Amino acid sequence: MISEAAIQIGGKTYKGRSHGDIILRLPHNIDIDTRIEGFVTDSGLFLDRRKAYDHAAKCGQVKPGRGVLASWMLTANAGGDAHGNR
Repeated sequence: MISEAAIQIGGKTYKGRSHGDIILRLPHNIDIDTRIEGFVTDSGLFLDRRKAYDHAAKCGQVKPGRGVLASWMLTANAGGDAHGNR
């Protein structure tokens, strides 16, 4: 399962509730232009947004389809959303 949002920069992974929250908490000397946005699984594996969407769909966290995962999708799906997701 996808457990939280994550950003990789220079081989280091920063985790948090959303990508925006992570960016706000990054040290000021970090170059965010080189970031890769994604998510981490409950086992700690980093996945980019596309791979994370596929993984979340396989785990039943979002409806199967094609797309990229956004942190709001996981939050909305906890109680259902306007798109008919869980």
